[in-house]
Amino acid sequence: FRDEFGHCNVPQKCTANPSLGTWCKVIRSAYSKLQNGLTNHSRALSQDRIARLEEIGFQWRCSMNVDSFDRRCCDLVDFKKEFGHCNVPINYPENQSLGTWCKALRTSYNKFQRGEKTNYNVSDDRIERLTKIGFRWQGAVASS
Repeated sequence: FRDEFGHCNVPQKCTANPSLGTWCKVIRSAYSKLQNGLTNHSRALSQDRIARLEEIGFQWRCSMNVDSFDRRCCDLVDFKKEFGHCNVPINYPENQSLGTWCKALRTSYNKFQRGEKTNYNVSDDRIERLTKIGFRWQGAVASS
């Protein structure tokens, strides 16, 4: 996941790897219980395991905004696996909101490049992550 997305902030509902998302939810829950003094979960999450996860950049909490962005990235990866590209049509019947998101990202990217205010959080980090996935910022959208 880190190699593909550049971070370890795995969303709970990651369509690219559902079992990893579930595992991260369990680990985050165990960590939260440990932080709240419920030590009976320490067998599932030792201090050594905590240290190793932190060493690779594991995120103990996912902000909703990041989680939503990561979920969309997972959807985009799934689309690319099926069609061989990331040019999601705006009227893509399997996930119309993904097509709308891609169009809005392109619009925000163009504004970001001109130094204008955008409706989406289009940071250099997000641009880099989407570019790595194969997202095209310019050009016509191919039909699926």
